[in-house]
Amino acid sequence: MSKQRCPLCQGRGTTIVVRRCPQCFGRELRARRVARGWSVRGVARRIGVSAAFLSDVELGRRNASPRLLIALRRLKLLGATE
Repeated sequence: MSKQRCPLCQGRGTTIVVRRCPQCFGRELRARRVARGWSVRGVARRIGVSAAFLSDVELGRRNASPRLLIALRRLKLLGATE
């Protein structure tokens, strides 16, 4: 499978407004979750969203809401500045 560059950030991980594009954000979120050995279902249950929604966020299909970002910070999957 070939790597595709993000159309918004061209693979640099940032956009013009210094925020990650959904695809890059999702890749980083998934990498952190997998590094901890956590399943999509387990994390989704802990933060109160469906596994399908969390998977869509990880794949860059949906944007993370402020509520989701707060929940992910509580699980320490995101830093305070993300």
